[in-house]
Amino acid sequence: MTTAVDVPPGYMRDALGRLVPESIVSDKDKMEDELVRELVSKALAVQESIKEFRSYAFQNVDAFIALVADKFGATIGGRKGNAQLDTFDRELRIQVQVSERVAFGEEIEAARALIEECLQDWTKGSPDELKALIQDAFQKDKAGALNAVRILSLRNLDIKEPRWIKAMQAINEALQVSSSKRLIRLYRRNAEGRYDPVTLDMSSL
Repeated sequence: MTTAVDVPPGYMRDALGRLVPESIVSDKDKMEDELVRELVSKALAVQESIKEFRSYAFQNVDAFIALVADKFGATIGGRKGNAQLDTFDRELRIQVQVSERVAFGEEIEAARALIEECLQDWTKGSPDELKALIQDAFQKDKAGALNAVRILSLRNLDIKEPRWIKAMQAINEALQVSSSKRLIRLYRRNAEGRYDPVTLDMSSL
């Protein structure tokens, strides 16, 4: 982001990077420039505060979980690191969740080959909707990646064909966790007893 330090007094930098004398810039453009810079500057400060709060929240939650384990011999959360903390009156809640991003290894090609064999044999006597569902599952997105949700949904189909069962086993073997991210969510219970998220997303406020 271009700052005032980059621009000599009495000038403004335009979209092409050229220095333009302020005297020939319209009052409307000057006011617009000032407003946008002010709001974005404040937003960047808020963003930094949110980052600091996120780090602070994780540090304190992790310290509490470690303290409970050490002092009371109790375990909070599951094997993957998910955890939930509540106030005594259950009015406020914190949830820590580990979101995993999955990908597929080379075994997915074996699964695809077996499924294509099944489709060729099912040319007659199988609903077109079923064939379309299976074919769509292996469509790649613009980045060339497979859609994990679509492929994994194939495991829910009740098909007893041996090659199909073997293909589903290949899908399971191909499944890999490519990355994970810890998330922290805060909630407040409303008058109806449901927990509303304490959102820090400006578009949701």
